[in-house]
Amino acid sequence: MSWIFGVCTRNNNQPDTIGLSQCHKPPLHVFSKLGFYVAAGGIEETCHVDLHMDDTTSGWMVVGTGIEYANGHARFLSWIDWSKRLQMPLSASASWIAELDGHFVAIRWNDDGIVCACDQLGQRTLYYSDTAEGIFFSTRLDWLAHATRKNDIDLEALGSKWLLFNQLSYESCIKGIKRLGPSGFASFAEGRVKNQMQSAWLPRFSGGHIEDAISVVETLADCAFSAPQNVSLGLSGGLDSRFLLAMLTRKPDQRLCVHTFGDGNDPDVYIAAAIAKSLGAQQSLFDEAIPNSEAAIAIGREYVAQTQLIEPITAAMKLRYYPMLRTSGKMMIDGGFGEIARRQYSNRLALLGRSALRRKNVKDLVRLMRVPRGQIFAPEVHRMLESGARRDLHEVLKDMPHLQDVGVGNFVDLLAVRTRVPNYGGPEQARLDGEVFNFMPFVQPSFLRAAFASDVKSRENARFYRRYIASHNRALTLFPLVKSGTTYRFGLPLIAAHTITAAKRRMGKVFQDRSPDAFLHCIKEYVQDTAQSASVVSCPLYDMSFIKEAVRRYYSGMSDYLGVVNWWLTFEIWRCGLTKDSYSG
Repeated sequence: MSWIFGVCTRNNNQPDTIGLSQCHKPPLHVFSKLGFYVAAGGIEETCHVDLHMDDTTSGWMVVGTGIEYANGHARFLSWIDWSKRLQMPLSASASWIAELDGHFVAIRWNDDGIVCACDQLGQRTLYYSDTAEGIFFSTRLDWLAHATRKNDIDLEALGSKWLLFNQLSYESCIKGIKRLGPSGFASFAEGRVKNQMQSAWLPRFSGGHIEDAISVVETLADCAFSAPQNVSLGLSGGLDSRFLLAMLTRKPDQRLCVHTFGDGNDPDVYIAAAIAKSLGAQQSLFDEAIPNSEAAIAIGREYVAQTQLIEPITAAMKLRYYPMLRTSGKMMIDGGFGEIARRQYSNRLALLGRSALRRKNVKDLVRLMRVPRGQIFAPEVHRMLESGARRDLHEVLKDMPHLQDVGVGNFVDLLAVRTRVPNYGGPEQARLDGEVFNFMPFVQPSFLRAAFASDVKSRENARFYRRYIASHNRALTLFPLVKSGTTYRFGLPLIAAHTITAAKRRMGKVFQDRSPDAFLHCIKEYVQDTAQSASVVSCPLYDMSFIKEAVRRYYSGMSDYLGVVNWWLTFEIWRCGLTKDSYSG
C-alpha cells in the first residue's frame, strides 16, 4: 500500500528516528523535527508529499488518489492541487476535502500540531494509538501494533468481521488502537489527541433521475484517460466490467487495454478474452504457476497483513499481478462495487430480512448475514464473537434512516456503502495503492449520490446497466454473462438467470477453481508444522482438537475441510503478524 507512519511525541521530545525507521518499510519520504516524525512510501503515483524543508515547521502528505468532480467535469488531483488546498486555513481545507471523490488519507502539520483526514466513504483509513511516548499513527495496522506493542485482539470488535458478510463497526479490532472511519478527522498536539470525529455517509433518496447517475459515472470513467499511463480495465464475464467497457469504448479515439486474472478455463477468463478479441483490444492475461513454498508463504503473509481477514490467504495467488500492470505502464480502472448501484447487493437481506430490518431484530438479521469461516475458536471465544456481532449490528442500525422512509432497497444499499465499502473494500484498496495507480468509478460519492437520488425501480434488476450496454455497444450483448463459475444469456431476467445457474451448479456444470488447493498443498509442510507449533497449541483462542483434526483430514484428501484450513491459516498468520517478534513484515 501507499502508506504513512508517524509519531507525535509528548512534550516535544526528540523522536527516536533510528528506532522508528525500523517500524516501517524503506520510505519514499521522511521528515523529523522536535516532537514529530513522519514517513511515507509505496509508489510515487499514490504518494504526494510536501515537506516544506525551507522552514522545517510545516508540511503535508497524501496517500491514495483524490478526484474532484464538479459541474460535469472530473479530474485527478495533482500535487499542486493538494498543495494549494492543504495550505488553506483548517476550516477551508476540511470543507474542501469533505467534498472530494477518491480514496485517500491526508495529513498536514505545523507548529500547532497535526491534522488527519480520510475520504468520504472511508476507502482509506488511518490508525492511531495513545502511548506514554506520544501518539503513534499509521495506515498499516500491523506496523502500529509492532511499534506500540499493542497486539491484544478485541474479540467483540472482531465478531462481525469474522461471523458476518463484513465488519460493521469502524473499530481496529486491536485493543488500544483506534481507527478513523468515513470522513474521519483527527488532530494531535504535544503527543495527545485533541479532536477526533467521523460521520456516516448519507445521500438523499429522491429528486434525481438514473440518467443523472449515468452522466456522472461517464464523466468519472473518462477522467481515467487524463492519466499519463495507458488505461487498463479489469475485465471479467460479469455485468459491472461490461457496463464499464461499454462506457469506455463509446469514444473510439480513447486508448484502452484490458486485463484478466486466472485460469483460462474459467468462464470469467475465456468470456473476457472473447470480448477483448472481438473489440480488437489489447488484453493481458495473468495466470502464473504458484511459486515455491517459501515464496508462496511470503506473498501470503504480506497479503494477509494488509487485507486483514477480508479474504482467505489463498486469494493472494490470484491478486498478485498488479505490480506487473504498473511496470507495463498501465493505470487500472475497475468495476468494483458496481452491484450497489444496480440493486444487486444484499438481496438475501432485502428479500428475507424485510420484517427483521423493520423491527430491527438483531438475532434474525445476524442469522441472515452470517458467512461460514469455520468453527475454529473455543466456545467462550465464539460467544464473545457472537456478542460483538450483535452489538455492532445494533449500533449500525441505530444510525440508519428509517426503513419506511427510504425503502428496503435503498436501506440495504446504504448499509453496504457504510459498512462493506470501508471494511471490505478499504483494506484491498490500501493494498492496491501500493502496487498500481487505480480507481473504481462505481464507488465514488458523486456517482452513488446520484444513483441513490434516482427511483430505486430504475436500478433494480440492473435495468439501466443492460440498457446502456445495448445502446452503446450492442456487440457486448452477444456474449453470455458469468456468475459463480457458470454462464447465462445476457438478456435473461434475473429470476431465470438464478434458476439456470443454480441448476448448473447442481449438475456440476460449473468451473471449479483449484488454485486454493494448489496453494495449500504447496505449503503443506508449513501448514502442518504451524498447526503443531507451540504458539498455536498454547493459544487460548482456538479449539485445538478441531483445528488439528481439520488439518489432518484435509491433507488426507477430505476436500470439505479446505475452507476451514484456509480461514484458520489466514487468521493465524494475521494474529502472528501483529507481533513483530514472530513476523518480519
